[in-house]
Amino acid sequence: MQKKDLQLYSKSINTQIDELFSFHYNIVSDSGIQQLMIPPTNQISEALISKILKDYVNNYPMINAVFVFDIEGKVINPIYQQPPYDRLINNYTELYDFIKSNKAFKLSKPTQFPLNPEIHLSSKRDNLSFFTQFVNIQSLKKTGYLLINFRKKLVV
Repeated sequence: MQKKDLQLYSKSINTQIDELFSFHYNIVSDSGIQQLMIPPTNQISEALISKILKDYVNNYPMINAVFVFDIEGKVINPIYQQPPYDRLINNYTELYDFIKSNKAFKLSKPTQFPLNPEIHLSSKRDNLSFFTQFVNIQSLKKTGYLLINFRKKLVV
């Protein structure tokens, strides 16, 4: 591998990290989400959070999905409370290891999540998950967690 190749890989990785941090910043600084994440959440706030997040995901092609969890680690997004996602989330040990760790953020190992391995026969692990604490900007108290799942981009 030549120096020019390494520079291309480095630039691609930096661009992807910049996009991820931009996406994360937009979510955690969104005043609507900030207000709706103040505990306790209810069905109305959960539905509104999901709608806002769906709009964000639609504007970032590299993002597969965003999962929001309350302070106890219960998924807030109504669609992800339903099968098969509820089972996939409950079996995603890396998420619960992150929550127990009390770290501010963590990047997962390559994964198939959130694909259902029962119907997706490929063993490719083309996704990564970015786990973060969700903190209220006003009080600086942790109000939950985010799991931002995204596709690894390949350098061409």
